[in-house]
Amino acid sequence: FFLQIEESSFDGLTKLKWLSLQDNNILLVPTSALTLLPSLAHLHMQFNRIAALSTELIRATSTNLMTLSLTRNLVRDIPPRLFYNFKNLISIELSGNMLSNISQNMFVGLEDTLQNLDISYNQLTAITELPLRNLISLNLAAIDLSYNAIKHIDNNAFVGLMNLYSLKLRGNRLTWFIGEHFNTGTGLEILDLSYNRINYLSPTAFAIHPRLKRLDLSGNRIVQFCSNFIKSLQFLEWLDLSRNMLRHVNKFAFSQIGRLRDLDLSDNRIESVRK
Repeated sequence: FFLQIEESSFDGLTKLKWLSLQDNNILLVPTSALTLLPSLAHLHMQFNRIAALSTELIRATSTNLMTLSLTRNLVRDIPPRLFYNFKNLISIELSGNMLSNISQNMFVGLEDTLQNLDISYNQLTAITELPLRNLISLNLAAIDLSYNAIKHIDNNAFVGLMNLYSLKLRGNRLTWFIGEHFNTGTGLEILDLSYNRINYLSPTAFAIHPRLKRLDLSGNRIVQFCSNFIKSLQFLEWLDLSRNMLRHVNKFAFSQIGRLRDLDLSDNRIESVRK
């Protein structure tokens, strides 16, 4: 059984701002019906069976739409420049779809508005430099790329995202992380790299993020954690190194981060604290 929305279903609802069609069995976005909603600001279509986004959808909703949620659908591809005419869109949720790449011009037009981007639980294998550089936005605050299959991140992939507050890369296949992913200091406060395959951390991996408050490195393959990794993180309050392969903890490893309140070293192979 597939839910079908007739063209006139929303006729007369000219002031409607919020529409939820989640948890149905919708195959196609009802673009004709949406054209009758000139004030629509929030469109929630999670947990359906939508496989594609059409240009007709964009024309129907681009004027006032602020949030678009397509979590848990079957979207495989987003055409380049699809969001070009959106002037107010601040949040896109595409978690739990079948996206395998981020095209170069996927987010063109959202440079000045987008604040939240969720592409977790997809099939991405790499983050290349150009797509996210198109989001050099003063407003972009959160990116969630968790639970993909990301093995590689280009140097400078996150260049220009000066006000990025939260970056989540949990549950991917990264084996290393370096500071060169960013070319300038950021306002990043939350960085989640948990449950990857990281066995190497560059000495400069976190130096470019002096305002980090929360750093999650749990569930990796880290054997050694040097104090140089975090000595510049004067604001760090929460650090999770659990479920790694640490054998020794240097006596002064954490002495330079005086604001640290929560430290998790459980489920490692620690034999001694070195003096």
